[in-house]
Amino acid sequence: MNLIILYENKLLCEKNRNEIDFIHVPHYFTNNSDFANISIFLTLLTAGIMDDNYGTSVKGDFSFWNELNEQFFFPEVLIQVDKDTYFYSLDEVLSDFTYENKIEFLKFIEKLPKSLLWKKQEEIKNTQITMSDYHQDDEDALKSFSGVETCNDKLINVLKINNQKRKKNDVLLLYSGGKDSTLAAILLKEKGYNSYFIHFNNGVMRDSDKPFLTFQKTFYNFDGYIFPYEYSDVDIKTLFQRFFACWGEEKANPLLTSEIRCLSCRMAMYAKAFEIAKSNNFKIIAEGARISQKFFIEQETFIPHIQEIASRLGMSVLFPVLDLADDKLLITELLKRGFSSKTWESKCLLGESAVDKTKEDEQVILNYYSNHIRPKILKYLNID
Repeated sequence: MNLIILYENKLLCEKNRNEIDFIHVPHYFTNNSDFANISIFLTLLTAGIMDDNYGTSVKGDFSFWNELNEQFFFPEVLIQVDKDTYFYSLDEVLSDFTYENKIEFLKFIEKLPKSLLWKKQEEIKNTQITMSDYHQDDEDALKSFSGVETCNDKLINVLKINNQKRKKNDVLLLYSGGKDSTLAAILLKEKGYNSYFIHFNNGVMRDSDKPFLTFQKTFYNFDGYIFPYEYSDVDIKTLFQRFFACWGEEKANPLLTSEIRCLSCRMAMYAKAFEIAKSNNFKIIAEGARISQKFFIEQETFIPHIQEIASRLGMSVLFPVLDLADDKLLITELLKRGFSSKTWESKCLLGESAVDKTKEDEQVILNYYSNHIRPKILKYLNID
């Protein structure tokens, strides 16, 4: 895995490499570990406790490492350029600091491993960066490299291109880490789609890191599956609460309350996914809904309402496993494709299994969506 770190118009590079300005993150930070995550490397690096061999002798319990991570790792400025390359801007990190905090943080940066050094822009003018390094083949993107540019300019251009250019077969996949969404990703790949995974946290999730773990265990060595770190734990707590706020539990039985809660949560996921898709030029969203799960939002009677919002944004929504009847068949489909049926899924502490509903029950749920959730989604997405 490659890491690009930018600070004050300089790149952090390895001394023994001249041809390209990457830090090559050791495999033990990215493979064969339940804690495989680029955040670990960045935390150790920016906390000033990493030695020349990218190791540390510091010991601590879970709370110590969690506090260290919160203090020195900032996921909002970590961008995944492609499957194997990440970009991290210390300039953006420091821009939010007070003067005192900035000075304190930079004391740790001074303790970087001796195997690394900062290269100024003028020292890297001749560094050759090609589009193939970033899996780009767009002609317009290639044109942006005309003229004299420094390495930094090229890197920034590449990042902008990756945010602006989107292939027609790129899909933003709502991913829980469970078997349904895992098989959905596999089926999308078989049909020629590239899946960009996104996982949401509604504020009452347990093990919200599990989907990222499932991705690394299941898809890491395969092309066509991408899980940008910034999409691994997207906060929808406020949206979820806003969509559910108009429901009074005294109005109906627990069954309807559970359905309305789940509907509010899933539509909060969709609202956020539509927003992210719009800003990153995705035209297709997908998820692992199945009719057999019995949730109203996963039934054919409700799906047109999701498609209606998508169409107003010039998008479409795919449901690759919608008609898959039972869990045994789901496992069979995974196994016959050579994938494990063992997945790690985050759990909602408020979640309950869906049960059969009457036509009257379904109408109550649909009315709540039409009167309370849909108007809020349209307003949130600025749809007239």
